[in-house]
Amino acid sequence: VSTALWSLGADAAVPLPIRLLVGLLVLVVWAATMFHVGPNHHTPWRYDLPGAALTAVGWASLSLGFGWYVSIVGDGNQFVGATGAVLLGLTWLWSACVVFLIGGELNQLVAERAGVIQDGRSLYSRAVDWRRRESNGTAADDPPD
Repeated sequence: VSTALWSLGADAAVPLPIRLLVGLLVLVVWAATMFHVGPNHHTPWRYDLPGAALTAVGWASLSLGFGWYVSIVGDGNQFVGATGAVLLGLTWLWSACVVFLIGGELNQLVAERAGVIQDGRSLYSRAVDWRRRESNGTAADDPPD
C-alpha cells in the first residue's frame, strides 16, 4: 500500500513531503499492528508505537537509500542481470527484516521497563479451557486458571 501510494502520488503530482508523510503513516500502522498481534504476549497499543515509528523511518530510509545504491551500481553495469536483480532484492528483504526486528526489540525493551507485558495464551489452550468450563457446568464469568 505504501509503495502504491508513493508511486501513484508521484504520477498525480502530489508533493514529496505529503507522499512521504502518508507512506510513513501507513508503515507505522502496519508495523504497530504486526507488533501488537505477532508476539505471544499482550501489551497495550501505545507500547507498540515506538518500535513501529522506528521501523517506519528505518524502512523508508532503507528503501530510499537502497534505491539510490542500486541506481549507482546498476548504471552501465552489464553484470547486474536477472541474477543480480534477485540478489539485490534478497539483500533489501534481509535488511528490511533487520529493521523490523530492531523495532520489535525496542518495543520489548520499552514494555519490559514499563512492566506491562501480560502472558499470552494460545488459541488452543483457550479453547480447551472454555470446553472444560462448559463440560463442568461452571459459569462463563469465572476467571480463567
